[in-house]
Amino acid sequence: MKFRFEDQPHQAAAISAVVDLFEGALQPPASSLIGQALGSAGHAGFMLDQELLADNLASITERENVQKQADLALLKADDLQGRERSFPNFSVEMETGTGKTYVYIATALRLAELYGLRKFVILVHSVAIRAGAVKTFEQTAEHFGIKFPSVKYRWGVLGEGPALDDFAEPSSTVQFLIASVQAIDKPDSNAIYQEAELNRP
Repeated sequence: MKFRFEDQPHQAAAISAVVDLFEGALQPPASSLIGQALGSAGHAGFMLDQELLADNLASITERENVQKQADLALLKADDLQGRERSFPNFSVEMETGTGKTYVYIATALRLAELYGLRKFVILVHSVAIRAGAVKTFEQTAEHFGIKFPSVKYRWGVLGEGPALDDFAEPSSTVQFLIASVQAIDKPDSNAIYQEAELNRP
């Protein structure tokens, strides 16, 4: 059986809401050359203009006829090396059965196409949902290959084979790491929580 995927207006609106959020907000380092393709280091040295992000957020929430939001919600946490980080947090709400998995894959590929973003983590609530996400990647591979011909991508599952190592390596290919909450909620045994090589004696 071969699945046929068609663009749905509500899915296109959700994708545009995320993509438009980043318009003009990804600022390259002063040393970069205009028009130069990103190397394997990707967006190292880039900054997000939070003021512009907030302006974009206000415009998009007003456009989508939801409660207007003009202030960024920042999440603060220590990273795996103990450094404090803060980053903007956004959400797109969709009803069950409206194609959320399709939308977040298409959104990521569109972000890759427009802005060169390459690394995406998909975190799901259960192993069953994780299996569904993997199935969607398999079923949509041909469709997205046609829809985004210039974006080469691959996916792996945390805990299966070298998925984490592959994801951590610099790459010019767009990479997805699919993980369930159970897979990362084991600090004593999970590779994600191991001390970084550069901090080891």
